[in-house]
Order: sequence, then structure tokens, then C-alpha cells
Amino acid sequence: MASQIRMENNQLSDNTKKSLLELHYSKYLQYQTNSLIAIFTFIIGIIIALATKEINFSDYFQMTIVGFFSIIILTPSTYYFINSKKHLKQIPEEMKKLSL
Repeated sequence: MASQIRMENNQLSDNTKKSLLELHYSKYLQYQTNSLIAIFTFIIGIIIALATKEINFSDYFQMTIVGFFSIIILTPSTYYFINSKKHLKQIPEEMKKLSL
């Protein structure tokens, strides 16, 4: 992301760069929010299913399916959350470098 902005630095004014950085910031903020919502919704759903005994711990097949869907949902959500958090720290630093 920062390399894309750096490549465009020669041709863009500081105001345009700031606007692009603000757009990137809001994009990664939305990624972080949506991934956090997906993680908590899934965890709450699993807790409710366990509390109402819809998921049986002794059934190996059910636990395999729950584990499989947990990996499918939680792995990308966690990746997007961590990745967006990293970008959200970098973007304000890039904005401070601009001479406005």
C-alpha cells in the first residue's frame, strides 16, 4: 500500500496524497470492523449452540464440522483484522510526512 503511494508521489500534490491516504485509511478501518464483527458473531453463535446443546461434544462428526467451519471463518477474519491493524498504524505516519 505504501509502495503504491510512493510510486505515485512524483505526480500528485500533497492534498491528493492526503485524500488517497484517507481513502486507504477508511478502507482498512472497514476491513478491521467487518472482520471483528465476523469473529464475534461466529464465537457468539458457537457459544449459543453449545449452551442450547445443539452441538454435542461427544459426536466426533459434529466437532469435525465445527472445527472445519471455525478454520474457514476465523483464519481469514483474523488475517484481515491483523493486516488492517498494521495498515492503520502506517497510514497516519505517511500523512505526517506530507507538507500541508
